[in-house]
Amino acid sequence: MSETNAPLKAVTPPRGGVYMLLFTAGLLASLAMPPQGFVVFLLLFSICLWGMQRAATPLQGALSWGVFAYGFYLPQLTWIREALFVDAEQFGWLAIPAILGIPLYLSLFMAMAGAVYAALRPPLKYAAVTFAGLWGLTDYLQGHVAFSFPWAMPVYALDAVPILQQLHSVLGAYALNSLVVLWGCLPFLLLTKQWKQAVFWCICLFCALAWGQHRLNEYTNVSRETSGDIAIRLVQPNIEQHLKWDQTRVEENFYKVTALIETPYLDTAKPPRLVVLPEATIPLLLQNDANARTELTKTLVPGVFLALGGHRFEAGEYFNSMLVLSSAAEIIAYYDKHHLVPFGEYVPLRNILPLEAIAPLPGDFGRGKGALALKLAADMPRLWPLICYEAVFSGAVVTGNASDGVLVQITNDAWFGRSAGPYQHLAIARTRAIEEGLPMLRVANTGISAVIDPMGRIQASLALGEAGVLDAVIPPVYPALFPQYRWISWALPLLLVSSALILLARRSRHR
Repeated sequence: MSETNAPLKAVTPPRGGVYMLLFTAGLLASLAMPPQGFVVFLLLFSICLWGMQRAATPLQGALSWGVFAYGFYLPQLTWIREALFVDAEQFGWLAIPAILGIPLYLSLFMAMAGAVYAALRPPLKYAAVTFAGLWGLTDYLQGHVAFSFPWAMPVYALDAVPILQQLHSVLGAYALNSLVVLWGCLPFLLLTKQWKQAVFWCICLFCALAWGQHRLNEYTNVSRETSGDIAIRLVQPNIEQHLKWDQTRVEENFYKVTALIETPYLDTAKPPRLVVLPEATIPLLLQNDANARTELTKTLVPGVFLALGGHRFEAGEYFNSMLVLSSAAEIIAYYDKHHLVPFGEYVPLRNILPLEAIAPLPGDFGRGKGALALKLAADMPRLWPLICYEAVFSGAVVTGNASDGVLVQITNDAWFGRSAGPYQHLAIARTRAIEEGLPMLRVANTGISAVIDPMGRIQASLALGEAGVLDAVIPPVYPALFPQYRWISWALPLLLVSSALILLARRSRHR
């Protein structure tokens, strides 16, 4: 066996110092993620790969990869404290267990990948592609199992590099995730003298940069020729979470919302066709409250619609929904959320766990039927509603190949407080616009609300903690390849792993 094809020496298994190094590297690698955006720290994934090459057993591999992943996830999820301290008396005691435990849960998936990697023991020639492929497949698994939470994936570090973000339009988040991890392994390839691989992946990186810039330039030309002509208004009430459900503040909050809806238009010659309010705007059951609906829509002229988050009751269940009201104060369309937040909108294993949902609910929310398009008028684009963290599920925000329409995300990021959470949520949501080739209207209770074009760029926004309205037009669509080949999400990382296995098997037969 040649020196360059052999694994790094595994005769000295990882010790405490190695695990501390891996944990520290994971912590620093998290600085690549939003909102910090120091993308260069992705190169620290090379240290995780180095640690994996030292692992002599599956247990050592699980510990090495799991420790790095725990360091990577931990800083990104500290905003969980904000949600639990909304009702500190009841849920504050859960803050430390949740902050430490949820990253640990995610890390367990990566520990399984580490055990598989150590069992395969790929030589240096196949180390990086096997590592990146397993990371991508594991993140895909995290996004599709019970309690799925595909939040802190390395691919979202590209939020700081809009040119590279354009690859979402071809690969989607999970496949591009593997490629990002591979680029993070470039120092490892160089230090282990894998020159051909290093040059190949560098060329891929430069080609991606050139193509991304070309795509951005093409859309600039398209948007000049086809400027949006559907005016919209986004309303950001900025009602703090501890005040939203305060029964003594319901009337005050309600009239704060209606006053914002009635704000004079900036362009009186082109009033909005659609007004959008955030998730759980008002703690009223609007389907049974005609007076509230009338008050909300009293300034809407015929042909204008109001979309807002609210609860809906049907067949003994409450749903977290987007309701669409006409100017006549009638509910003409609705969408029910189907990706529910564990412990926020339902309690998993309710019969076993002695816990209650964090949100003030009469019980678990009902689950909607899935992605749904709402067509409000012949001259308006279809609305593809997303409620809260439904926007984190790559490839699951529309049905089929939706070549027209606009994504509408309503969310209540007041749960995040003034932490990194709202910035992370915005960064993730932007990638859905790129993947689907559709613009997005994002409306958050406390911010950040934004109009996002299909390139993932923010065209207009309201800052975190600001109350106000945002008048704009819907940007034009721009076709993406990913909606036609969604299977590439799992196919690319699987291809990387299987290619390494095939090459490894062939090499073993020729020994």
